[in-house]
Amino acid sequence: MPRFRSADAQPPPAPPVVRLSVQVLLATDAETAPAAALPDDLAQLIPRLRQLFRYKQYVVVQQYSGQAPVGGVQRWAVVGERTLEVSPERVTGNSARLEVRLQRGTVTELMTTMRVNPGVPVVMGGPRHADGVLIVILRTGP
Repeated sequence: MPRFRSADAQPPPAPPVVRLSVQVLLATDAETAPAAALPDDLAQLIPRLRQLFRYKQYVVVQQYSGQAPVGGVQRWAVVGERTLEVSPERVTGNSARLEVRLQRGTVTELMTTMRVNPGVPVVMGGPRHADGVLIVILRTGP
């Protein structure tokens, strides 16, 4: 016998949505002409990137923004026939727990789970590409 809900039953609340922004950089030791001006938020990170990765030049090759609900996924195409997937697992207070995966075909080149606070950049060193490596910078927002 089918069960019926009472007229007062409320649908479950929608899962929280996490706003995402991603910058994909190519880090190289190329001694080429100076790269185009970087956004202020990224220019402030360059000294730290040089300390962490020890490359001389950092160029933005792609930028994305989007959103995904908890339990969902946001996908972007990344240079080198790659796909970047960000899956919010849960939101606690202001922070979001995210699973991040960078794939090239069936090969997972980067996979991590992290807790991210709004506006605080998370820097991930990625795979080799062209004459350097890809670096992914991920932020969540309000």
